[in-house]
Parts: sequence; structure tokens; C-alpha cells
Amino acid sequence: MKIKKFPLNMILWLVLCSVVIGGVILIFITINYNEKKENISVNQKISFVLGEYKGNLALYRGDSKKPYIILEERTSYLNEYDRERVGQGISVESESELNKLIEDMTS
Repeated sequence: MKIKKFPLNMILWLVLCSVVIGGVILIFITINYNEKKENISVNQKISFVLGEYKGNLALYRGDSKKPYIILEERTSYLNEYDRERVGQGISVESESELNKLIEDMTS
């Protein structure tokens, strides 16, 4: 049995096609990774709103109309100024701001 050798131009053609296909795959993976990375950073910037739900302080995430957390603190215990602000909803951009706001409201 005689082994047939591949011509050099066919080997070069296969190598070139493999490199091109690998490059295209790498580009699509990189683009997809960057999109996911951007979506994660956007999602991390969700604002919080301290508002009222059935007479209690409640925490809302983003523009949600449904409370994320309902606190035990009654809004009737707040002074008039804070009750008005909570009724309108107080927006904060970070958890640290939110924790400070809740501490101020409940102490």
C-alpha cells in the first residue's frame, strides 16, 4: 500500500483556514465577554429607594413598585419631615448610603 502525500499548497490552505476560523471564534468570544462584563457593571449600579409600604418603611430596588424588603419600623414614628420624604421615596445609589439613611431614620 502506497501512502499519498498531501501537496504543500493544500497543507498551507488547511493551516490558513484553521487560523482564520480560530481568529473569528476568538473575536466572537471576546465580544461576548465584553458585553457580559458591561451588563454586570450596569446591574451593580441599581439604585435603592426608601419608601413606605402599608405603614412601614420599605426598601425598593430600582424602579420596582414591589418592596424588596419591608422594615419593622413604622412610618408613624417618624417626624413629619421624614414621613413626607419617605412618602415621596428617598433614592440612594449605594448600599453604604442606604445603610446610613436607614440608621438615621430608625434611631
